[in-house]
Amino acid sequence: MTDYLDHYCERIAPGLWGEPLNLVSNLAFIIAAVVVWRIYLRQRNKTTDRFWDIKLLIALFFAIGIGSGLWHIFATSWSLKADTIPILLFINLYLLSCLFRVFSLSVVAGISIFTAYHIVNISIQSTLPADFLNGSIFYLPTWLFLLGITFFVWQLKLAGHHYYINTLILFSIALVFRTIDQSICDTIATGTHFIWHLLVAGTLYLLMRGLLINTITDTYKAQT
Repeated sequence: MTDYLDHYCERIAPGLWGEPLNLVSNLAFIIAAVVVWRIYLRQRNKTTDRFWDIKLLIALFFAIGIGSGLWHIFATSWSLKADTIPILLFINLYLLSCLFRVFSLSVVAGISIFTAYHIVNISIQSTLPADFLNGSIFYLPTWLFLLGITFFVWQLKLAGHHYYINTLILFSIALVFRTIDQSICDTIATGTHFIWHLLVAGTLYLLMRGLLINTITDTYKAQT
């Protein structure tokens, strides 16, 4: 392997084991996804079994760990796609699930907000350079909408609002560690991207708990 993409402090040469911490830390996604799946299995019933989006989100959660692992093993353009595609699918599907299941919006309102998210996303991506904040600009629209979701969940006093508050805090901290990775290579040779993995795995876990408690749990209570 001679041609590789060097995006992180930890990688200083080509090779399958050039980023051991960045690779191993992806286990956090896989473990957290399995835990969420077990929670879902404990709470599901005939009604909640039809929640295909939640099952797909859990599968994407798992796929994020696999895709990111491939990216940090091979560090090539194809493995970068394996990393980013599950993330993009998860973000988009979660936003739709949250709008319709947590906030119970109409189709028009939900699609309007979803469209607004992409307008903001395209505007930010086209206005600011791709390497702004060490590439964390990619997640800025998601952070902004997570801020909005958290505010309205708290304002409406919906179930599990603490999950969303903790998610916002954890994701904000995670973005800091992702952003500073390239700037501290001389000080911390391994960088901080592996911490980003651990914190984002926790972020996605909390997001799924917030979604489950507002859909699966409420439906389960209504059936009993």
